[in-house]
Amino acid sequence: MRYRLEIYDANKSHDISIPLAESINYPKIVNMFKQNIKNFQGDVKAYVFDVTNNKKIAAAYFPESIHNLI
Repeated sequence: MRYRLEIYDANKSHDISIPLAESINYPKIVNMFKQNIKNFQGDVKAYVFDVTNNKKIAAAYFPESIHNLI
């Protein structure tokens, strides 16, 4: 897989790493976060990593206060 989506919070046991065949944009990152929101506590960070070029290509930050809105 060329891309990898990483979603994580302060607790390392909650980290999610999802291999992807194609890149995803911010709305898709938000959707993946919503699907896994029960797995996280506090502030959550997510990014898409291009394994081939070895760099981050998209990122998102979800503060703790957003958990109540979703």
